[in-house]
Amino acid sequence: MITYKNILFFMTAALCVLLAIYSFTLHKKLSQKEKVEQTVSSKIQEEAKIISRKVDAAGLEHVTIEAAGNIIPKAQANAAVSEGILDTTAMAIGILKKQIENLLVVNSTLKADNLRAIQRLDERQNPVYSYQDKYLNLNYTPGDPTDTADKGSFDFQYNADLTITQYWKRNKVLGLPLGSKNSYIDIYSNDPRTIVNGVKKLTVQQEQPLLGLRVQGVTSYDFTSGTLRPGAEIQFDAGRASFTGAYLYDPITDKWRPTVTGRYDLIRF
Repeated sequence: MITYKNILFFMTAALCVLLAIYSFTLHKKLSQKEKVEQTVSSKIQEEAKIISRKVDAAGLEHVTIEAAGNIIPKAQANAAVSEGILDTTAMAIGILKKQIENLLVVNSTLKADNLRAIQRLDERQNPVYSYQDKYLNLNYTPGDPTDTADKGSFDFQYNADLTITQYWKRNKVLGLPLGSKNSYIDIYSNDPRTIVNGVKKLTVQQEQPLLGLRVQGVTSYDFTSGTLRPGAEIQFDAGRASFTGAYLYDPITDKWRPTVTGRYDLIRF
């Protein structure tokens, strides 16, 4: 039978274990943060290594980088003192650096030579020169010949897509895709005149919540007696460690039994 004395004992024990786990985890976390701040460089590596360039059947150049490159701990991102993309991006969108999860900057060049213009007359019967294709609409209006300071003006509109795709691909073993999975990022424009010069990429590792609380309904099965033991469970999480207290009904003795369990994740997938 569940009594207030048992509940009080259980809650006190759970609180003591939770505080011990929290203190250990917090101390470890602060030590790691101090170590990162002492060793962090003044400049974070931002340039992503381009591992391949290829042209598809449509004549579009694809640039590929590794998705797993340039991954930094959150503590390093916060401690870094630089004028790089972390700082400028955070300032531009009005957030703190610690709020950034992924950042990708693509530097590209659009170049076209010998664009053939056509001449037409505007509403005032003045000549206007224009060029138009699937992506670009360019117009040049000559200046007023009576105004020596007026050399004319350009108007243009450009519409194109820059497609960025993250995908996985298996390494080949003996020519067959049987190896481990690697993640890549493919970048291309639907305008074949666009050339990707370089890519800057940063991924900030997201930390697991330091503390967590779960209230669960559970059922265990005893293979020896062939009985089910239903009940309720409270689980406290502190980093990789967890503490569980449960009350399970034992149908053989017709009693509710308290259980206490401690866990630590040695390997996490």
